[in-house]
Amino acid sequence: MANPIPFQPRSFDEPADLRLRLQAARIDHGEALLSAYQLLQGMQDQGLLDMIRGGVGARDGVKKMAVEAVNTPKAIRGMRNLLVLVNTLGEIDPNQLKALTQALPPAIEQLTTPEKPSGLWQSLRSLLGRRRWQRPIAALAVFFRSLDTRSVSSGE
Repeated sequence: MANPIPFQPRSFDEPADLRLRLQAARIDHGEALLSAYQLLQGMQDQGLLDMIRGGVGARDGVKKMAVEAVNTPKAIRGMRNLLVLVNTLGEIDPNQLKALTQALPPAIEQLTTPEKPSGLWQSLRSLLGRRRWQRPIAALAVFFRSLDTRSVSSGE
């Protein structure tokens, strides 16, 4: 018959081991620890730690307020609209969007100047008489036709 092997586990002093690890960490990570202490002190000076502590203590109330604010029809529509806008912006070529955004400031300036605007016929003649404006006018026509077909198909 086999004889049992005596096994005596080493005693483990958790606080002593923790002290050794902390001493090694101070040596190995001294610069990082000093930087973290400076960051904590800056947060304390600005009152951020108190705010965080208060937020953690009132997390259920904050969570409830956030859910109530987001759970409204306006907020839901806003989030859906934001997603549609993000998808639409993803479809637009950045160079085309840049050209559009560069054309907006002069148009807005024309709207806000106190000078008397030119007449309707003069504006139309200057717009239609330029060859480079044929493509944007055609694009507007396609856009308006698209709106018209969508309103017909949606039953309005």
